[in-house]
Amino acid sequence: MEKERLDKLTWLILNHVISAFGLRMKGEELIYMYKIPKDGCTNIYKTDRTLRGGDLHIIKLTSDLNEVFRFVNLDRAEYEKGFKSMFEFNSWFIQNCSYLTRVVINSLEHGLETDSAKTDEVLYEDLKRFLTFTRLSHEEIRDNDLFPALLYYNLKEDIVRNFFFDEEIEGKFLLLKKTHLFKNELDGKFNSSKLVNWIPALKNNLILLNMFGRSFITFVTSGKLEKFPDYLVDNEPAEVRRDVLNFYEYEFLESDEYKIYILEGDENKFLKL
Repeated sequence: MEKERLDKLTWLILNHVISAFGLRMKGEELIYMYKIPKDGCTNIYKTDRTLRGGDLHIIKLTSDLNEVFRFVNLDRAEYEKGFKSMFEFNSWFIQNCSYLTRVVINSLEHGLETDSAKTDEVLYEDLKRFLTFTRLSHEEIRDNDLFPALLYYNLKEDIVRNFFFDEEIEGKFLLLKKTHLFKNELDGKFNSSKLVNWIPALKNNLILLNMFGRSFITFVTSGKLEKFPDYLVDNEPAEVRRDVLNFYEYEFLESDEYKIYILEGDENKFLKL
């Protein structure tokens, strides 16, 4: 197959595959299109949840095409050797590309029906042949699991962040999340009302409640209290609750601070709210 024609077809298919993760190829640079809805992460369990209306930001991930190929489990060196036929290219792509799902195939087929797709007649014909071989192939095309929209959004974000991880990229993700998530949403993950609901022993004991809250924040941030919003951003409410209960049972009750407090006597032990 002619290399220039193959490259055009490959970039088209790759862009459809990676777009499911909010990724785009801009020239030879991979970027992440970061968007958080205006209403934050509320109502995440609604199956009809949409991600519209939020501000869009771009995070640059890499300009290394080897990394782009590796993200979808394709070997660029193997690709550069070329393919004798569309059938050979099709089989290689389907067998190796982890994220080539039915949704992507449907999107490519839908694109064929648009007038803009026919402006490049050669690319149009190559894509038609690729999709024809896909339909005739005995290879299994993966289905997408149906997640509530925002849960799926977070899952895809985690895959991107873990794969392209470095401190600079991670810092950009955290900054954007803290900037756009509503303050009351972060507060709603960890506040005094939730603590006394999760741990009844803290109820009607403001001193102990404050002591526990301060100890927990110090524990999960390794003493860097300014990092606590990062912890809330990166943990779902159920995960925060789990960490709170584990810390109370296995760390706080065994701490010197708690034992000293208990030994001080009843005069400091119960301060009514």
